[in-house]
Amino acid sequence: MQIAGLLPVVFMLLVAGNTTLQPRVWSWAALASGIVLALVAPILYIYAPTEVSAVAAFCGSVSQVLIVLETIFLVERASDATS
Repeated sequence: MQIAGLLPVVFMLLVAGNTTLQPRVWSWAALASGIVLALVAPILYIYAPTEVSAVAAFCGSVSQVLIVLETIFLVERASDATS
């Protein structure tokens, strides 16, 4: 479910192409870390203590919240530049 929630974010990052490079790099980095942590958390639950899996899942959720906020700011900045 967490990865499916990131699909609109990926779409908005691809569409908002007239932003500066640095916010886009941080956005893609946060997106990648959110996806990786969401995929690794269930695997860690099997092979590591459950606390490690819970921390990985929490960090993935935090990363996803940050990417949503960053995307909102990028799209708002792009719409202000075009108007």
